[in-house]
Amino acid sequence: MLDRLKALPFNLAVSNNHYLNLLLRIAIPILGVGLCKRGIQMIDLFWIGKISDVAINVYAVAMTVAMILFFLSFIMSYGVTVPASQAIEADQSQFRQIIWAGYALNAVLSVFTICVVFLFIDDILVLFNLQPSEHAAAILYSQILSVDIALGYFINFMISTLNISHQARGVIKLWFIAFILNVGLDYVFMFGVGSFQGFGLVGCAIATTISSMFVLIGLLVCHDVMIKGFFTHRLKLAACQSIVKNGFYPMLSQMSRPLLDALILILIMDYGEKVLAAYNLGTRAFQIALLFFLACDIAMTTELSKALASRDQHRIEQVKTAGLILCLLLSFPILLFFLFFGDSLMGLLSQNDYIIYMSSSFIFMRTVFGSFYIFLAYLQSAFKSYKKSYIPTIVTYLVLCLNVILIVFATQFYPLEERKLWLMISLSALLELIFLMLFIPLLSDKRSALKESVT
Repeated sequence: MLDRLKALPFNLAVSNNHYLNLLLRIAIPILGVGLCKRGIQMIDLFWIGKISDVAINVYAVAMTVAMILFFLSFIMSYGVTVPASQAIEADQSQFRQIIWAGYALNAVLSVFTICVVFLFIDDILVLFNLQPSEHAAAILYSQILSVDIALGYFINFMISTLNISHQARGVIKLWFIAFILNVGLDYVFMFGVGSFQGFGLVGCAIATTISSMFVLIGLLVCHDVMIKGFFTHRLKLAACQSIVKNGFYPMLSQMSRPLLDALILILIMDYGEKVLAAYNLGTRAFQIALLFFLACDIAMTTELSKALASRDQHRIEQVKTAGLILCLLLSFPILLFFLFFGDSLMGLLSQNDYIIYMSSSFIFMRTVFGSFYIFLAYLQSAFKSYKKSYIPTIVTYLVLCLNVILIVFATQFYPLEERKLWLMISLSALLELIFLMLFIPLLSDKRSALKESVT
């Protein structure tokens, strides 16, 4: 395995603060926006926890289905990163054509998502064996949330485009205002104020959707670069194909996580509502840590794509080195936070001592194995930049299948105690890194990779 690490075409002796600063200018806005979004989810969980533990499970099931659909947005956010990063270096006209194509694809994707939810959500939720009252609440919650997902497609695409041109700083302010707005809206729409009676759990979905509308309007008003694409270029099929081609495999890879969450929820139903609530709380909380890895991934993919387009080998080495430093710089603090304060965070989200204990043990397991995500994010971004994104996707789904097999045995054939089950679930990061390292030699062929990146 060490021999394969040596095959990495990364010169770790090279360092340059300029490229690290460029990566930070991309990663920090992504991270800030992501933290505001997760903050909104944590506030949602806080208020929902005041209703009941059952309400947490209904919310988690609806959000799991919603996240599977939301991850379709990665076709756009990842799909635009490579071609737009390369186009902005050489051809502004092509850059705007890609933006326009992205808007058109987002519109189609939004209509598709809303239709799927309204037509098939009843059949999808049957898989989770909810009680009739819970099932009805989950349906209504998902239908309202489908509008929020559609808005999220456009928001994510706009932010990705702004990140490429290093103009995304103002986005954090928009999302922070949305976060503050959501805190108040959650309470009003869930519990009511004065003569206005709240809607309970469903009010949470209404509040989230209104917050997303605010962000979308703010982006359209504040960033005219987004609007110009509608009027100054004809829609070109080649630009749409480029986005889909570059974003399809990363989207599949990202979608594996909510798919795995959905399968795990189905498999651990027999463990009872408290274990389900513990898993749901731990999973939602650890998504905060995953944001840090995602920010590193997108930042390095963006700048490494630009470097490959320039054909400057020295610049490529600089970006790779800065990318590794970025992954280490951003990821270790959040992992240490969850390692030492994960139980305190769980205590804020639940009032049940058993749920707090079980969710804390889950967070601990995920954090220990989550350290492998540092190198996993680094390698995945390299494969995407070299237009070999199908490799991480294949590895991700191979590990997903292995993980599901392990969990099936651990829950159905040889039931394990809950903490051992958490260990089984947490193994995916380590397995994925091991398998991906087998393909590292494919990155050592610099000449073919450079040729592929500019064709």
